[in-house]
Order: sequence, then structure tokens, then C-alpha cells
Amino acid sequence: MDKEEPQKSRVDTFVAEIDIALGPKLIADLTDQGFEISKPTYTVFSAKKKGLSCTLYTSGKLTVQGKEKGPFLEFYLEPNILQSFEYTYNDVSLDTTPHIGIDESGKGDFFGPLCVAGVFAGGNEIVELKNLGVRDSKTLSDSTIKKIAKKAN
Repeated sequence: MDKEEPQKSRVDTFVAEIDIALGPKLIADLTDQGFEISKPTYTVFSAKKKGLSCTLYTSGKLTVQGKEKGPFLEFYLEPNILQSFEYTYNDVSLDTTPHIGIDESGKGDFFGPLCVAGVFAGGNEIVELKNLGVRDSKTLSDSTIKKIAKKAN
């Protein structure tokens, strides 16, 4: 009996049309996030890091692929560039029930100071926080946190 060759899995690619004027912002943000930037033919840029690649073509087509695509779309691309959550929340609505969220930064007495913050939000406040890009500080660079703080003021 002949063995069947396994089919190569199809690369799951996210594609969106954006204004190429956002190219410099994307390049700066992706550089801050540890991406290596290159400029292949017919692109504004191509950015790659482990588990993720992002390319903006001169046509305005933006492609994102890789195993880290989901978190990148949810926590960076949708709130900061696309300004919508149609990919991440296309079949569910954002839970706007009032609740409290906390986060901490630091290691405590042995390794230095520990800072803890809590936020109570509900309704439109949750939508606004999500649109600003607020999320677990471990997933944000210092420069991104500063940008979110400036947008919030």
C-alpha cells in the first residue's frame, strides 16, 4: 500500500487595505516591537520576527501571517492602525459589562519595586480602553505604553 504524501498546510494570511501614509508609523512601531525591516520590490516595507511577518505593498495591501498573527492583530494592528475589531471580534461583541482589571509590573522587594494598578470600567469606557490599545503591560513595549498614555490624555 502506498503512503499518501501529507498535504502542506495552507498559510493563513490576514489581508487588509490601508493608507500607505501609515507606512512610517508602522515601521516605527514594528521596529519598537523587535521586527527586522526590509524593503523588497513593490513594498513600502516588509517586517519579520519569530513567528510573524507583516508586509505593506505599494498598492496599500497589508498582509500579516505567522503563528503569532492573532495576538498581533488583536493587540496592535486593530486598535492602532485599522481602528476596528472586525477580525478579532467578527462573531462576538466586546463584553462591556462593568468589571475591574488589575496588572502589575516589577518583581517585588528582592528584585526591585513592584507597582500594581487597578481599573474599574464599563460600557463605552471598555471600548475606549480597547481602542487605545490598553492591555497587559507584559505585551507592550515602553514606547507603546508612552504612546497610549499620550493618546489617553
